[in-house]
Amino acid sequence: MSRAVAARAHPRPWAALAFTLLALAIGLGAYVLAGLGKRGHVPVQLALYGSILAVGELAAWLAIRRLAPAADPALFPTAAVLVGLGFAMIFRLSGGLAAEQATWIALGITAFCLTLWLVRDHRQLDAFTYTIGLAGIVLLLLPIVPGIGREINGARLWVRIGPIGFQPSELGKVLVVVFLASYLTQKRELLRVATWRLGPVRLPPAKHLMPVLVAWGTSLAILFMQRDMGASLLYSGIF
Repeated sequence: MSRAVAARAHPRPWAALAFTLLALAIGLGAYVLAGLGKRGHVPVQLALYGSILAVGELAAWLAIRRLAPAADPALFPTAAVLVGLGFAMIFRLSGGLAAEQATWIALGITAFCLTLWLVRDHRQLDAFTYTIGLAGIVLLLLPIVPGIGREINGARLWVRIGPIGFQPSELGKVLVVVFLASYLTQKRELLRVATWRLGPVRLPPAKHLMPVLVAWGTSLAILFMQRDMGASLLYSGIF
C-alpha cells in the first residue's frame, strides 16, 4: 500500500484518540459534578464507572482504528460525549438507574464493536436496502400494536413481552436512516433529474422519488402517533 493510500485509509487516527479522551474527560467531569451537587462529595463509584467508560470508549476507538480506519474521527467522540453527559444526568436522578445505565453502556459498546466486525464494508448493506427499510418500519409499529405496546410518560414507545420490556423503535429509527442513506446514494443521479412539476417545484421521476417519500412519511406518521416529538423533529432534519 502506498503512503498516499495509507494516509487516506487512516485519516488523523491520533486526532480521533484525542477527541475520544476529551469526550471521556467531559463525561467523567459531568459525573463528578453531579455527585458533588447531589451528595456534596465525589461519587464513591467513580473508579468503577470511570473504568467502564474508559475501557469501553478506548476499546471502541481501537475497533474503529482497526476495522473502520476511514471513519470520520469526530463521530464516535461526539456520541461518547452524549453518553457521558446522559450517564451523569441519570446518576443525578438515581444511583440505581445509573448502575443499570452503566450495564447498557457496556452492552452498547460491545454491540457497536461486534457490528464493526460483522459489517466490514457498509456497502454490503446496499443489497438489503428495502429489507432494512421494511424492518425499520415494522419495529416502529410494534409499540402501537394492541396487547404488547405500552404507554409510559405520555409516549407509546415501549413493548412488553412477558417480563421483558424494551423500545424496538430505537433500532427501527436507525434502520430507517440506513435505508434513506442507502437509497439516496444508489439513486442520487436519477433523483437529480427533474422530469415533472408540482406547482413551481420541479421533481424527479415519481417511481424513484416515491419510495423515499413513503418511508419518510410513514416513519413520521408513526412517530407522531407514538407522540415521540423529538424523533419526529430529528427525522425532518435528516430528510
